[in-house]
Order: sequence, then structure tokens, then C-alpha cells
Amino acid sequence: VKPEPATLAAARWFLAHESAHFWLGQEVRYGGPGEAWITEGGADLLAVRAVGALDPAFDQKRELQRRLDQCAELAPKGAIASAYERNQHDVYYGCGAMFALAAEAAAAKSGGDFMTFVNGAIAANKSDGVLSRADWLAAFAKAGGSAEAAAIIAGMLDAPTADPSARLAALFDRSGIAYRRGADGKLLLS
Repeated sequence: VKPEPATLAAARWFLAHESAHFWLGQEVRYGGPGEAWITEGGADLLAVRAVGALDPAFDQKRELQRRLDQCAELAPKGAIASAYERNQHDVYYGCGAMFALAAEAAAAKSGGDFMTFVNGAIAANKSDGVLSRADWLAAFAKAGGSAEAAAIIAGMLDAPTADPSARLAALFDRSGIAYRRGADGKLLLS
């Protein structure tokens, strides 16, 4: 009955995330259940950027920090690609958003953003409508993502990550994503 800014922001984010699936989910879909990080993490970052453009008071950093925390918490429990077998689908959102952030940073090197990255990936895979892991990593390289960053992503997809904060810090270092460590060692986006 009474408008609340936090509720409005959550509703906008939810609608933006689901709308982002028109691109990542409809225009192209992932190849198999272990590749859900492509569409879910990508839709999360697209939603954060869309709501941030609509509402300057929306705290994009806080929303992305929640995804970073989610990734750091869930990645040690097993390979990201097999999370669906453990019913740990949230890792696709958290780690997928961090991988999308790395793709956004790569696209920014040539004046683009994450939507630029997504558009390029869609165009390259329009014929079969599938954006597989290999396709995503190829788009990442084409956008300017480093081979080292791609190897970190692939490693996290394929095996449990004993120290996800160290792996994510290495990904951020190689991608130019600003962060710092809290007093407790926790990664904090800057």
C-alpha cells in the first residue's frame, strides 16, 4: 500500500533479470544444464546494469557483492559445471555474474560494455541458437579477455575451488576489476 524504495528496487531487478532472458535464454540458450551460468549470471549482470541506469539510487555494487559472496560460498562445494547434480543452482547466478563481470571488463577495453559482449556472442551463435561454454569463452577471447582469465573460469567450472576468493581475486586482477580485501580477508568489490 505504501511504496518502499527497497521493494521497488527488488521488483525492478526481478523484472530486468527475467527480461534479460530475451537475449540470454531466448536469442541464444546454453548447451546443457552445466552451462546455466552463461544465462543466469549474464541475466543478473544485465539486470543490475539496467536497474542502475533506470534508478541512480540503486546500489549496483551491493547487488554484485551479493553475487560475489554467493560464488565464494558455493564454489568450494564442487565444480560449477556439475552444480545441477548437487541441486546448487545458485552458484550459476553468483559465479556466472562474476564471469560476466570479467567479460564486461574485457569489452570495456574497446569502449563496449556487457551488452556489447552479449550482442557479439548472440551474433556469432545465431545460426544454432546455442551459446555453449566453448562459444562463451571464444567470445570472451574475442572481446579481449586474457587467456589467463579464461583458464581461471574454466578451472572453476571443472573442479571444486578450495579457495574461491583467491581464484576470483586472480580473475579480477587479470580482468582489471577493482576490489579490495576486508579485514577478514573477504573480497569486496570497489
